[in-house]
Amino acid sequence: MIEFDRNTLISMYKEKIIRDHKIPTARDINSDYFFPSYIEFKKKFNGKKIREVKELSDLIKYYRLIFKIEKTFCDDCIYDKKSCGKTIEECKKKAELYFKNLIC
Repeated sequence: MIEFDRNTLISMYKEKIIRDHKIPTARDINSDYFFPSYIEFKKKFNGKKIREVKELSDLIKYYRLIFKIEKTFCDDCIYDKKSCGKTIEECKKKAELYFKNLIC
């Protein structure tokens, strides 16, 4: 069995958020072949739930904010997000001014 250290698990969790474009649940972690089980994950963090671990909680807060900004961006768009065929990443490249004003 592969042994993961705390920093590796934090990096893996962040990568999963970015890859899946959502905050992973225990079920998401358990179903991910590249993660140890959620129970093993918790053991590395002294039995704490993910949201109780400062580093992971900070990641969750940060990416929730990013996802809300992206949702607002899509809601403000003149195109129908269901049929425009573009990803949020494609649209963000063309909307630097929009995001700069929201984050300031």
